[in-house]
Amino acid sequence: FVVGATKTWVMLGERTAESAPAPLASLLPPGVEWVRADVLALDPARREVKTPAGAFTGDHVVVALGVELDMGAVPGLAQAAHTFYTLDGAARLHDALARFEGGRIVLLIPRTPFQCPPGPYEAALLLHAWLERRGIRAKADLDVWTVEKSPMATAGPDMGRLVVGEISARGIGFHPLKKAVAVEGARRVVRFEDGAEAPYDLLIAIPPHIAPRVVVEAGLADPAGWVAVDPATFAVKAPGAAPHVYAVGDVTGVPLPGR
Repeated sequence: FVVGATKTWVMLGERTAESAPAPLASLLPPGVEWVRADVLALDPARREVKTPAGAFTGDHVVVALGVELDMGAVPGLAQAAHTFYTLDGAARLHDALARFEGGRIVLLIPRTPFQCPPGPYEAALLLHAWLERRGIRAKADLDVWTVEKSPMATAGPDMGRLVVGEISARGIGFHPLKKAVAVEGARRVVRFEDGAEAPYDLLIAIPPHIAPRVVVEAGLADPAGWVAVDPATFAVKAPGAAPHVYAVGDVTGVPLPGR
């Protein structure tokens, strides 16, 4: 298990990729059986989970499979961009930052939703401080280009204005409503739907998020691509799902009151 915040520490060299994870088994109380195996298929009508270790049927099933990260959703992104949204990616980004002596850093948010809405903005602030400690902040342009209208939209407009104010005060550019359509690695530019381009020397991207394949194949994903649940109980709303099938975490789509 890896706490998401440790990935930015790995990005900046404050922790190694080897020291960040904790064994999953150490987090479980006595009496809980832990089966480490890939989920091959879900049958929500039978409350059955199929794995290489066998099939498991429960009186209750809780789907907590998170998301898959799809850098291929934007042409050229996977080949050109670094990311701190995986542990391996954070370690590779650390190596790239160690070689960085100045130029344009673009932090790109190409799609929503994504895990940890504050994460990209926290990373921008941390990068600003890291560049200052190295004495090269004046040699670097640091900009956030995002498909969002405002940071952390689910927290409301006041929070968005606060975040923009904090990054702007540090000379970090903010470019909202920019949907990336392609990255041209040879030219070192990100192209956007409105025709704008963002040149970069170092590109850091938040990977587009999608529901895991087995969730889609089980018929649990709604047209928006996520598992619709009752916000009071987290019971799955998908047609054909048996009672006592639930979903929690990033795989769900949960409407927030007033949003």
